[in-house]
Amino acid sequence: MSAVAFNKLLHEFRIQFPIRNSWVLYAEYADKNYTQSKTYQICEDKSVMHTCWTQAGRLFLYNILREHGIFPMCEQED
Repeated sequence: MSAVAFNKLLHEFRIQFPIRNSWVLYAEYADKNYTQSKTYQICEDKSVMHTCWTQAGRLFLYNILREHGIFPMCEQED
């Protein structure tokens, strides 16, 4: 699954929503420490923000996806 498709799926599950060029967690999940934001300097007058999933966030996503019958490739039967 591509990153674009994964973000859309999380939006369908009402976990995150888009704001400008970023995805933000809904209030229900925003205070759970599932993500951390990092800012990167592109050049002297430009920077971008990147959201990273924490280990707790990755476990949360794993459980949500499992509830919907979506498993990682390494857990799928051939």
